[in-house]
Parts: sequence; C-alpha cells; structure tokens
Amino acid sequence: MGAHGRKVRCAKCSHVWWQTPATDTPPADDEDLVTEIRPSRPVKPARSAKKPPARRDRRALIGWGALALILAALGTGGVLGRGWIVAVWPPAALLYDTVGLPVEPAGTGLAFQGVRSEQLQENGAAVIHVEGQILNASDLVRAVPGVRVILRGSGPEPLGDQTIQAEPGELPPGAIAIFRHTLPAPEGVTEVTVTFVGG
Repeated sequence: MGAHGRKVRCAKCSHVWWQTPATDTPPADDEDLVTEIRPSRPVKPARSAKKPPARRDRRALIGWGALALILAALGTGGVLGRGWIVAVWPPAALLYDTVGLPVEPAGTGLAFQGVRSEQLQENGAAVIHVEGQILNASDLVRAVPGVRVILRGSGPEPLGDQTIQAEPGELPPGAIAIFRHTLPAPEGVTEVTVTFVGG
C-alpha cells in the first residue's frame, strides 16, 4: 500500500476508495523496492549487402573466362581475316608486317583466264556482258576475292565500275571459279578491265 496509502477498487462491485496502510505494517524502505528489469531482445545483425565470397569468385571467374574467349575470337579473326582487313583498310598491312604476319595481296596464286566482254542491246539499252574464269595456279587452297569490272573510255577516269563475286568462293589447287556479269554500258566505253578487289 505504500507509506501513505493508495486508491483501490473492489473487483466485484467496482467501488473505489482510499485505503490507508495498516498501523502495524512497517513502512517500506527504498531498499525493499524491486525494480523489474526486462532483458532487451537481442538485435539481429544486419544482413550484409555483399554477396558470399564463393559466389563473387565464381562470377568473376565466369566474367574473365568470357573476356578471354572474346579476345581469342578477335585475335583469331584478326589473323585469319587479315587479307580482308587490309583490303578494307590498307594501312593495316604495315602493322601485320611489323608483327611478322605479312599479308599477301588479294588474288595471290590466282590467275584470270578466258576473260571476254561484249557490248549488247537489251530492251533498247546498251549493256556490257563480261565473263571469265579464275584459276588457282598455286599449290594451296585459295579464297577467291571479289572481281572488279572497270569500264574505261578515252579519258583517264573510269566511266564506271562494279564488283562481282566468282563462284565458288574457295579454290583448291588447279581448280577454276567462273564469273559472269552484265552491267549498263555508258557512252564512250572503249575498254573493259578486270582486277581483284584489294589487289
């Protein structure tokens, strides 16, 4: 009840009154008061945003492996396709020579034979029909580059040109590829020449 009493309420009728402590009850000392201490709930450690080391290591390994494959593919393409690269960008030939990978000119080991051209009329328009063969005169399998047909007149500048592809695109030693093409004939054509693209 404490030293001075307190309000109490009847559990049955809910009547409230002030109850003083009994005279024979000694006053409570502060030392006798008990304070209830509730243990606090343990704090869960925050989840780390970092992924487990094993997973990070695996992803890094996959990433490095993919990068290595890409670089290997680019390197292989750069070596095997150096003839095409030089045809597109001729200064690359110096770079290949520097690293010990000389580039043969397009058409190396190949020779034109039986080339002929004829000027015709088709549907009232002048055209030039060109055909011929490409012989692999080497002892190696050779890729057949594009064939450039150049129309020339009396002046220094070409009157026109077109690039065509012979079939098949690759020749074993002694084999022949054939090309045929018809193109418009501008006025004043006096000569038709053929050459390899990039040669």
